[in-house]
Order: sequence, then C-alpha cells, then structure tokens
Amino acid sequence: MHARKMLIGLLLATVASAAAADVVAPDVARVHAAADKALLHEDPQWAALLHVDGTQPAIPDPGFLLSQPRFGLRAELRATIDALYGDDDGALATRCRFPARFLWLHARLGHGNADLDHCPDWVDFRTRAPAETVSLVFASEHLSQPASMLGHLFLRLEGRRADGQNVSHALSFYTDPVSFNIPKLVYDGLVGGMAGYFSLSPFEREVALYVGEEQRNLWIYPLKLDATQRTLFQAHAIELKQTRFSYLFQSHNCATLVWQMLAAVQPALLAHRQAWTTPKDVLRSADAAGLLDTPTTLTASRWALRLLADGLPTREAVQVRQMVQNDRLPGPDTLSGQPERAFLQHQLAGAYNRYLTDQGLRRAERGMAYAARLDALDAQRFSGWQARSAPHRDPAQSPPDSQWSAGWLWRDGRHWTQWRWLPTSHGLEDDNRSYFSENSLQLMELSLLVAPRGDAVRLERATLYSVASLLPRDVFTGGLSGRMRIGIDQQPDRHLRARHAMLVDGALGATWRLQTDIDVFALAGGGLGWRGGAYVFGAPQVGMLVREVGGMKSIVTLTALVNAAGSGQQAWETRWTQSMPLGASWAAVAEWSRLWQGNGKDAREAWVVHLKKVF
Repeated sequence: MHARKMLIGLLLATVASAAAADVVAPDVARVHAAADKALLHEDPQWAALLHVDGTQPAIPDPGFLLSQPRFGLRAELRATIDALYGDDDGALATRCRFPARFLWLHARLGHGNADLDHCPDWVDFRTRAPAETVSLVFASEHLSQPASMLGHLFLRLEGRRADGQNVSHALSFYTDPVSFNIPKLVYDGLVGGMAGYFSLSPFEREVALYVGEEQRNLWIYPLKLDATQRTLFQAHAIELKQTRFSYLFQSHNCATLVWQMLAAVQPALLAHRQAWTTPKDVLRSADAAGLLDTPTTLTASRWALRLLADGLPTREAVQVRQMVQNDRLPGPDTLSGQPERAFLQHQLAGAYNRYLTDQGLRRAERGMAYAARLDALDAQRFSGWQARSAPHRDPAQSPPDSQWSAGWLWRDGRHWTQWRWLPTSHGLEDDNRSYFSENSLQLMELSLLVAPRGDAVRLERATLYSVASLLPRDVFTGGLSGRMRIGIDQQPDRHLRARHAMLVDGALGATWRLQTDIDVFALAGGGLGWRGGAYVFGAPQVGMLVREVGGMKSIVTLTALVNAAGSGQQAWETRWTQSMPLGASWAAVAEWSRLWQGNGKDAREAWVVHLKKVF
C-alpha cells in the first residue's frame, strides 16, 4: 500500500513538473527568434520599460538591468527572455520580479500564458491598491518656499476592493534632503545623487501633508488609460518597488520617473521628450498626447485666501478677518446690492476659518462649528454658486520652463552679441501668472558674450542655482519676499569695471501690491564673494514691477553695492527691464542699467536687447 502511494505521488510530481515546464519553458530559442524577427529591442516601449533615454539607462541598478555591466537594449532583451522563459526553477520568480516585461513580451509574442497569480507582490498590490483610475497629481509651489516653485508630481490609484470599499493610494518618488549645507545639497542634487524613495501610501495622507500642512494646492488629472495599460502600469510599479534609485534634480526626479512610467504604458509620450523634465513638462506632454482628462483641484486654505482676497478691497478683507476672529458671520445685509461681492466675503470667511484650523490657530471643534453655521447661511443665500479658479492657474496650461535667447549688448563703448541658455526655468520678466507671486528660478543658467567678429568669447554669467520670490503681503497671512543665488557673476570694482567672482548671496524683505498690476518691494541682502580671496558684500535693493497691457512687464530696481568685488567702496546700480511677449513661445526683452559712485560723475551704462524663445 505504501509503495502504491509512493508510485502515485511520483507520477503526480512528474505530471506537475511537466505542466510547470510547459508554462515556463516554451522553446527559448523560438522566443529569441520571434523577438529578433519583430525587432523588439528597437521598440520605443522596450526602452521606456527600461527607463533608457537614448542609449543610457536612468536606473543603473544591476538588480533592474540583467545585462550589466555590458548593457544594451538587445542584450537586455535576450537576458530577460532567458530569465523569464528558462527551464530552471528561477523563471517563475523572475516573472514576479519583472511582471511588466513579462506581460509586454506576452502581448507581443503570445508565448505561454500571462498568469502572475503565483506572485505574492502582484496579488497583494492589485488587491490592496486597485487601479480602476490612474491620475497624475501636481502639488503646486509652497507660497513661503520659492525653491518649491517647480512643484511636485506623483500618481493616484483609485478603485474598489473585493470587500466593496473604495480606496485611493498615492504612488510617488522623492528624496529627503535633510542637510543644511546648501552648497553640498546643490552638489548632491545635481552631480552626486541623493537617496531616492519610491513609495505607496494612502492618498488622504498626502492630502493632509500637501494641502493641510504645507498649504499647497493639488491638481488631479485622471489619465485616459485602458484596462490593459493600467495593468501594465501596476506591473511596472512592482518592478520599481524592488529597485534602488538615485535622485538627481535635473535628470532623475519625481517628474522624470513619472514620465518614464507613463511612457512605458503609453509610448505616445515619447514624442514629447524634454532635455530637462519638470513636473509641468510632464503635464504638458501628457496633455499633448491626449492623456489628460478634466482635472479637479484640492485648494489649500492659504491659496484660497489669496485668490479671494484679490477680489475684494482691503477694507472689506479686514472686516472679514475680524468677523471670523470674533466668530461672527457676514450678515444678511452685507453688500445686499452686490451679491457677487457678498459671495466672495462668505467664501473668504470660510477660507480664513479653514486656514486658522489647519495651522492650529483655532481648535478643530470651533472651526467645524463655524464652518457649519457658514454653510447653512450659504445654502440659503448662495445655493448653486461656485467659485472658480482662473484658467491660467492650471499648471498643464502654464508656459514652458526652458528658454534660450540671443541679442545685442553695448557696454563700455564695445558691442557684443549675447547668448543665454536656461534649461530650467524662468525669470522675473517672464509670464508668472500661473504662480501666486512674481518669481524667478534659474538652474544651470549660462550667459556668453561674443565679439562682433567672433574673435573673442567671454563668460558673462554662470548660475548654478538662483531663486527669487516677490510674494505680496496680505492681511491674513503676511508673507515674506526673498532671493538666493549660487554661481559666478560680475560685480563692479573700485573703477566700476565688471569683474567676475564666485558668489553665494541672498536677501529677505517684503512686497506690497499697490494696485492689481503694480508691486513694490524692498529687500535687505548681501553675501560672500571669492575673487582671489574671500570678501563680504552688501546688496540691499528696492524696486517696482508693473504688469502692463498685452502681457508686457516693466521692472525697475535700485541696488546699493557695498564692497562689491572686494573693492572696499560703495556703488549704486539702477536697472530697467522691459519685456514684451511675441506669441506663445517668443518674447522681446530690453534692459538698461547704470552704475555710479559718489556724485554720479563716474558712471557706466549698458544696453541689452535680446530675443527669447521658451520651450
């Protein structure tokens, strides 16, 4: 009897082994032949699955690329086929490690079956985070942190679990720059690389972080992906979950990883590749590829305050602030003849109450009670009314954030052609309507001067990192303005001649909005310079910015330069910049500056006119 059981067990094991071999080991040579015939290694989607830009992989982790150290698209395809379809015991495990590659190859070649139910991570991920809808989520800039103005991009997965519960998860790639050593942080972020993290978390947690704690808006764009694409997307996310990353600001950041993930399931995105990909670049690329559906917005209370306060006179905004602080509602007789203004007052009161609660300045119970009373009054007076954001606030419709320009410079009696290249992002003179303040951000900017005959080329400026924000103060949250810069620039010596120096400087101050289109600002600033030795300099500045008809803009500044270039003297510089848009992608910019010392007799002037293209 015992011998019979052993025989039956042996036969069953043999049958099971044969069945497994049929699943994991079709003729590997036949798979290679079919892949070569179809030229699958040249398929753009194969490169996207490997996160390869041109010929270089963005993820060099040998656990992700099987053909290392001799990586190539064809070599990686052959190594993948060997691992996925081999007849050893590791083939099933390899399918669990690379489910997206396996599903993609099955869709192209049709060998074997596409069953992945033996993979614990696959089953757990699809059970815990179903993806009936995949959305791009853009977190806008933090109003008090200019360095955040590029925004942050991540993904949201929504669906109904087997138990009938609707769930929503965030899938994101980020780094945690904990160092206060700014030069080291910039170096690690641009050259050395920082530790990158790929995480899945409840979407509500991200809403609490971005909208509540950091006061950043979330724009949610559902993606037009079919069921097969969503399945491939989830499979690719599992591959990345098991991969080691480095985070680089310019080449491997939240935007590039999301873009590569989407390109892996929708190759149409590959036609919109950018040299330096930002979160907004991904949104514009996805929109151009027809992937974006109508967005929804989760508005932070501080953003709502600024939006709504802009629509009311300062006196009325102060009245609303006092009403909320004293737990009073805007009365029924408030602006009875102007219902639109009364509606804005109600919305402003709600936003301020929410802001106080979000910031811990008001107990949650008190905030909820006030909100309930305000909602009841709104239901009576403004049923069906709705506040809408201006279309130019939509980040998917914002201007491109790379640019170059060419022009003419006259200075010290000499003429030069001027060439500027800014891979990311924009200047104060550019269209900043998609932000809440006039601002600038320059990463890796380069400006060169070329003599008319081409016999001389000079470096004018090389900016590693520069950021500025002119955030107008408001009656609810205040608001500071400031700037920071790391790079090589010119400063005047004791004879007002331009001298290059390594600079690390910054400033802090305030901006006031005198009228809808006029801002004035004052910044106290200075920094460290290096020119044959270290020196400290001061650079306080006052200025005015005017937004004009047709998108034109004027900026006038007056700066005191104390010990510039280590000169031991004080000079003054006034500068006027005028920009004029020439369509969606072009602009003309004119600049005039004057440097002087003492009574102004020893002065130097410069003129610049250049044509700029944004892309």
